[in-house]
Amino acid sequence: MKLTVAIPSRGRPFRLQDVVANLRQLESGRHEIAYVVGCDADDPQTVSMARVLWAQDKRVIPFCNERMSSLGDMVNVIARAFPADAYCSLCDDVEILTQNWDEAIHDAWQAEPNGVWWWRTLKQRPATYAIVSEGWRRASGRIFTDYFPFWWDDMWLMQVWMMASQGPTLWLDAVLDDRAQNTQRMRDLLFWADFYTRMKSERQKEAARIAQRLGWSVGPLVENLCDVSPEFLKSAESIERFQGETHLPPTPEYTRAYQRARAL
Repeated sequence: MKLTVAIPSRGRPFRLQDVVANLRQLESGRHEIAYVVGCDADDPQTVSMARVLWAQDKRVIPFCNERMSSLGDMVNVIARAFPADAYCSLCDDVEILTQNWDEAIHDAWQAEPNGVWWWRTLKQRPATYAIVSEGWRRASGRIFTDYFPFWWDDMWLMQVWMMASQGPTLWLDAVLDDRAQNTQRMRDLLFWADFYTRMKSERQKEAARIAQRLGWSVGPLVENLCDVSPEFLKSAESIERFQGETHLPPTPEYTRAYQRARAL
């Protein structure tokens, strides 16, 4: 199996080093893996660390662009540049806990070549990390949307999968620990929750289109899957205050994404 692991990273060079070392240490060695580090051109520390990692292992590839408005679209660009049988989207603040994690992806891919899977997380924390087959990416035309500066793409994808497949979420037989303490560019959390909710009809259309392209029967679209919960809305203000980036002014690319979402 050919696997592309996309690792967008910014401002955490030593965490990036740890994540890549962790992945390499626990891989099986049986599959062709490209570890592609998504770097912003204005982040020289991350670019330098990615180059150091590349010097140690040519499978670790620095992939640099101007900082993009959408985190998900960086993963899309990486997937187009490094085609594979499956794509694993991670970040620079996770720890893989399962030996031969790539074998778990291989087994899942063999069982469902057009699948979308999700890492199990330590203590079943709510964070979600996707593994996407090339079959699904080709039918969808992308892995994630190009809307969101931080969260929501994972929920979007999970809801589209469940609508299109008319089946359950597929959890990978592999575990990671989400160690995130803050979320870059997080602000206006209630606005983005509302935007995600209002775009549900687009997810429904996307699910029907993907199911048709994959030759799956299009049944009734199930409601309330991966919708924003009332509990989340009640806690959004405190989440943003403790985990967000509201102590800094919004970045230019965040402002572009926000204005676009408002227009939509």
